[in-house]
Amino acid sequence: MESVRLREQVGSCARARWLEYELNGAPLRTRGGTSPGNTAHDYLKALANNQIKWLGQHVVQRPPTDIFKASDAQKSPDAHVALYNKYLAISPYIFPEDKSMSRSTLWHWDMHASNIFVEDDRITSLIDWQSTWAGPLFLQYCYPKLVDYSGEVMLKPPEDYKVMEESDKTRVKDQVERSIVQFLYEIETKKQNPLLVRVNDTPQGTTRRRTVEFAEDTWDGDILPFRQCLIRLERFVSPAFHLENPAHKRHLGIRMKWALMFLALSIFQRKIYRTICVMARDGTSRPTSGMD
Repeated sequence: MESVRLREQVGSCARARWLEYELNGAPLRTRGGTSPGNTAHDYLKALANNQIKWLGQHVVQRPPTDIFKASDAQKSPDAHVALYNKYLAISPYIFPEDKSMSRSTLWHWDMHASNIFVEDDRITSLIDWQSTWAGPLFLQYCYPKLVDYSGEVMLKPPEDYKVMEESDKTRVKDQVERSIVQFLYEIETKKQNPLLVRVNDTPQGTTRRRTVEFAEDTWDGDILPFRQCLIRLERFVSPAFHLENPAHKRHLGIRMKWALMFLALSIFQRKIYRTICVMARDGTSRPTSGMD
């Protein structure tokens, strides 16, 4: 219990504080008193630094014989810290360059039909706000549950709908309804809120958001999804990341030196071979083999 209590003190940013900063201009602070700064990127860095701090001070190792022990990496504080350091190195590339996408935004996370009250074709109330927080729009964004549909889009029933079995009719009807709702949502969003369209169309947007989501707690959660997101994100930003990251600069320099050495050796070998061939053609000499 003591470990849990201490973790709450040094854990990630209390999300409601984003609203306080937005309204009053007060500096953001975590529960442990560590300020993540005044920008969205500062929040990303504070998230990792707080986890690194907690891992270094309050981790309780399980005994090697524990039958419930997870993988060695999962229960290795050093493995977690190493991933958080990689996360810190790549964090400048998580948010898009468009600053409007990282502005503090109040977002309802559970918008489905049961939480929406309608009277006379007009929305009168929206309930169930307990999971809401004010944070960067890019991290908040997701399709509302009311319109979230990942199946095949079907905007009208097929021609043989009337002769279908009742079970198939029910399935097709649901598919058409979901498709139409999502289609109308996307059309109206393009008209009324084009910023959301740009957020939705951001390359690797889901991977970027999930990287931050998994970074919030890898010790009690799972280290593997966090590692996978970092790998995907590094591949996506590799041209810029490799050129600006000091470690990658060193590795790139070493690889370039070896490549130049092999290239020079290859050119030298070709010149020697051509010289021998010319001498053999002129009768002054000829290439030899170990069988002569």
